[in-house]
Amino acid sequence: MKFSRFLIRLFCSVALLTASMSAQTAIRTVSAVPPASPEEVRWLLQVFFDAVGTARIGEMFMRNLNTNTDIPLERNFKSTPTGIDVFTINKIDPVNNTSYMFFVKVTNIASGTSSWLSSEVVPLNIPVATNAVIKAKAKSADDADVYISGEINGANKKKTGFTTEISLRRFKKVAENTFVTPFFKLNASTDADADPDSMEFGASVRRRFNGTKNFTSGFFDVSAKIESERDFQNTNLLVDPRLTLLPFAFPKGLQNKLKVFFRPFIGIELGKNLRSPLKAAEGNAVVRPLAGAKLRFNYPVNEDEDREINWETTYTRRWLLKNELGFETDDDNNLVLTKFGKSPRDYVQSKFSYGLAKFFDAFIAYDWGQVPPSYKLVDHRFRLGFAYKFKFAVR
Repeated sequence: MKFSRFLIRLFCSVALLTASMSAQTAIRTVSAVPPASPEEVRWLLQVFFDAVGTARIGEMFMRNLNTNTDIPLERNFKSTPTGIDVFTINKIDPVNNTSYMFFVKVTNIASGTSSWLSSEVVPLNIPVATNAVIKAKAKSADDADVYISGEINGANKKKTGFTTEISLRRFKKVAENTFVTPFFKLNASTDADADPDSMEFGASVRRRFNGTKNFTSGFFDVSAKIESERDFQNTNLLVDPRLTLLPFAFPKGLQNKLKVFFRPFIGIELGKNLRSPLKAAEGNAVVRPLAGAKLRFNYPVNEDEDREINWETTYTRRWLLKNELGFETDDDNNLVLTKFGKSPRDYVQSKFSYGLAKFFDAFIAYDWGQVPPSYKLVDHRFRLGFAYKFKFAVR
């Protein structure tokens, strides 16, 4: 009798040990709790695990999936019956079109093996009555929902010149990792030798795909847009599918203040000409594969005031599979047809900006090349001016 009881106890002990060793730690969910007061800038992450008792918690951090930058978390965390509570070290803005991923290194107590776990961070539901749309810091023109820059230049016996670059958009989340946004863009100048005369407006659908700890994230946009000059003398109707990758910022490591961001992209513009100064080209099909990249250097000047230095360079090349026009302007600002063919068209812009305030920058910029629809040559344009930019956030 005693021997049979011993066997039963031994069997139960082995079964329990086997079950505990086979139980695998997994993240059930990660919730983000906003600061309880304006004085508190940190966010609280509530991490819920399955089988947390079988693992030892190690290194952890949070990643901004829009910029692929890592956000440090406090080393000391509070253990709970179902997981852990941990605070962010720095302030983060709760932006409605930004997502975050939580990463944690866990070690199985029984086997001693380690692995990285990840889960998307879900903002804690806040009553709609307390939600408010606010302005948040935008890192670059690409990151901004509202971007307005301009400068005025003049000289003796010459007309005063005005140059502006405007970008407006508003993201709306329609499904998990899926956003819809209307947009408007204008890049123009009254200086005939420095006028891209390019305007776009339409709407796009963005599908974001999340990366892992060692693999890049990115997004895929499909836009329907009108591409035109300011006076609509040359107008195209286009569909623009485009893939943008977001490799990790480098150098890696939270202690490095200087960060470099690289964003390669590839796509194609497909559509039809609606109106053209050259009747022979009116109604022609538009087929333009394109590729390029954006390179940005970022260095924070004053983190408390959200002021920083950015140097961003963008290069785009378009391969024309159908004949398109190319223009220059004469001394009287009249269009002079210089090209009608399929030669590739390039455009490069480099901009160095210094943050004067949270939403206000001073910048020096250089442009060269041609942009559709009329491909007016921007012949080594230098600009010195100011920019106002921000993105929408929900608090």
